[in-house]
Amino acid sequence: MSAILSFLLSYVLLYKYLALFFIVFSASIIVPFPVTEIMIAVGAFVNQGYFNPWMSFVVAQAANVLGDLIDYLITRRYGYAPLHKLRLSRSRLFKKVEEELKAHARSTIFVTRFAGGLGPLVNFLSGAAGISFKKFLTFDFLGNFVYFVGALSLGYWAGGYWENLSDFLGLAIGTLSVLVVFSILWRVYQAIRNRHSHAHLAPQDAKSDSEAEF
Repeated sequence: MSAILSFLLSYVLLYKYLALFFIVFSASIIVPFPVTEIMIAVGAFVNQGYFNPWMSFVVAQAANVLGDLIDYLITRRYGYAPLHKLRLSRSRLFKKVEEELKAHARSTIFVTRFAGGLGPLVNFLSGAAGISFKKFLTFDFLGNFVYFVGALSLGYWAGGYWENLSDFLGLAIGTLSVLVVFSILWRVYQAIRNRHSHAHLAPQDAKSDSEAEF
């Protein structure tokens, strides 16, 4: 168990739902806390009778959705300026994720709820790119719902072996993040390639039309 995870779990056991809300809320905004491992541990604590399953889910879901909405509303109000100040716009993925979000907003918002650090970036970009509030909230809520139900259920099922499971899932989430990134890059590449193909064919079509007229 990592030092940061051990530290956070000590506060979760001491302050329970208040600490859980703070950790999940902070992570949803931008702080890189290990939320998946925390939720699996909470699921194990539910198994042991230390936590209520419904309260744990409601607190985590509310905290994450609220944090995501704050990210979204900041850039919806101030545009790209906060992203420049946070230097997020310097990321190589920035433009690529933005293009993917504009083309496939629903699936991008939903899938990145499971992709760790990509979540806050997509939250910010959703607001800056003008994704509708209803669309963002709907798919953010659904993605977080599936994520938290899954993490708590896995922790409950694992019981005392939750640490081994959390290590495996940490690797799985890292792999998923990489796959999401490659998926975004591939779709952007395909879109650029299609644009170039259409641009190349357009002059030929125009030439054919003129020859036909002649």
